[in-house]
Amino acid sequence: MVEASQEDAILRTDIYDRVPGERWFNGRVVLAGDAIHPCAPFVGQGAGIAIEDGVVLAKELSLTNGLEDLGMIRQALEAYQARRAPRTRQLVMEGRKRGRLCSIENGALCAVRNTAMSLVPSRVWRRQLRQFLIYDI
Repeated sequence: MVEASQEDAILRTDIYDRVPGERWFNGRVVLAGDAIHPCAPFVGQGAGIAIEDGVVLAKELSLTNGLEDLGMIRQALEAYQARRAPRTRQLVMEGRKRGRLCSIENGALCAVRNTAMSLVPSRVWRRQLRQFLIYDI
């Protein structure tokens, strides 16, 4: 089908990720979701981790006594970043690793990958799924 298609009719969509930034806020400007930790779709958690960011940010800001004390706001934003950075980094890096596995083009290597993946016990897949999906907010 690709060969039969006209070149200008093919939409190319590149996928990019980035290790989460070092600084998640500046003053009262806060980054969340893809703005700070864009994630390739290979773990299926991009929107989920953005929602987690929002929940954690809201929880931390709720402890600031009405958003009036700039020192408390800064502490809340630092706590938000400290709580979110490790998890988002883990998911971004896992997505990157899976993306490399999915983009193998060599037929023999694809067969090896597919066979190896089929031999992974279901308990391992379930453990990994729990690791990605269950997060104590």
